[in-house]
This record gives sequence, C-alpha cells and structure tokens, in this order.
Amino acid sequence: MCDPTSSTATFERKLTNEASLCRSEERESRHIGAVSSANGEVIGTLTNIGEKLAALEQEMQLRKNDISRILHKVEHIEELTLEILRRIPLTQATGNFM
Repeated sequence: MCDPTSSTATFERKLTNEASLCRSEERESRHIGAVSSANGEVIGTLTNIGEKLAALEQEMQLRKNDISRILHKVEHIEELTLEILRRIPLTQATGNFM
C-alpha cells in the first residue's frame, strides 16, 4: 500500500532538490553573465590595443619614409661634394695656393 507520509517526504525531497537545482542554475547563469561581461571588456581592450598598434605602425612607416628621404638627400650632398672636390685643382685642395 501507499504510505502517505513516505510520499510527502519524497515530494518534499523533490521540491528541495528542485530548489537547490534552481539556485545552482541561477549561480551558474550569474557566473556566465560575469564571464561574458569580462570577455566583452577584454575584447574591447584588445581592440583598443590593436587600433593603437596600427596607428603606431603607420607612424613608424611615416618616420621610415622621412629617414629614407633624408638619407637620399645626404647621399646627394655627398655626390655633389665629391664632384666639387674633383673640380678643385690639387694644389688648392692641399692648401698650396700659388
């Protein structure tokens, strides 16, 4: 036969288990929400870092171009200086002016 006390106790255990499961699911849901929020912040930070790195890379490229132009001008000045020195008579170049 069916013992009503036993079925009530079983029902109460089931309710307690269900309540415990709900609390666990709520904690898990909050944890997932917190992790998701933290992931969003990390992604935002990484995106910001990526944008800054891209800007730095562009700035470095501009500086590299500036340096290349300066080096080219220095080479041109060297060539002109050598050409001028070739045109000066040897006696003037050594300081023996006559």
